[in-house]
Amino acid sequence: MKLDLNKYVTTDDALFHYTKLSVAIESILPTKKLKLSFLKDTNDPIENKFKIFSIFYEPWPGDEAGSRDSMNKISKEANSIINKILLSESRVLCFCSNKKLTLILNDNNTVVDKHNCLEGWNKSRMWSQYGENHCGICLVFSKDGLEKELKTKRHKIFGYKSGHVQYFQKRRIPWETVTLNGDRAKTEGVEQYSRNHVIENSEEFFYRKHIDYRDEAEYRAVVFDPDGKLEYLDISSSIKGVIAGYETS
Repeated sequence: MKLDLNKYVTTDDALFHYTKLSVAIESILPTKKLKLSFLKDTNDPIENKFKIFSIFYEPWPGDEAGSRDSMNKISKEANSIINKILLSESRVLCFCSNKKLTLILNDNNTVVDKHNCLEGWNKSRMWSQYGENHCGICLVFSKDGLEKELKTKRHKIFGYKSGHVQYFQKRRIPWETVTLNGDRAKTEGVEQYSRNHVIENSEEFFYRKHIDYRDEAEYRAVVFDPDGKLEYLDISSSIKGVIAGYETS
């Protein structure tokens, strides 16, 4: 049965990816592949910059100086590993969605964003910023189709996570996330603990953005790919349509 795109773009399964016309017709559509980006290449400084992590621990009785020196070494090593995981081993696929947003305010109360009510393909800011100032393309995808394709690639990667981004009035990442547990790092080993810390705090690292970005209503997939095995995702079974901007040639 032929897909009715006009109806499909209003559904919860529809996701939207804005891009330049040249990228769409020269790279994405002919190959049916979508490139995953590194977090360091995103445009949000909260995500793309080196993060400083503090460390807490229980001092060793009678050898406080020794424990302090040991934990300082662990902290330095863990900072390096975690930032490597976040910035150059984690790849993301980012899409607009039709989701109606709930915003998290400074007092942790929530409010429904009544102003962000446009469908994911119809956002002027996205057309201006990512869609080549309305001269580009908005690709329409099936969320379920993308998820199924990612599941088939699980053997290649360390893991993946997907979901909707939450938008906070408070800009900074919670202190619990940027504070390391020195005792755990010593017990588990710095490398393993660092990876565990990223996985355990993935919501704060990857799905927390400032309220100013709320127009994106973003849905994203995060792929943990330390060996660089999944640079592109096959979209042949998940792409549903192409929408041109009003200035597109």
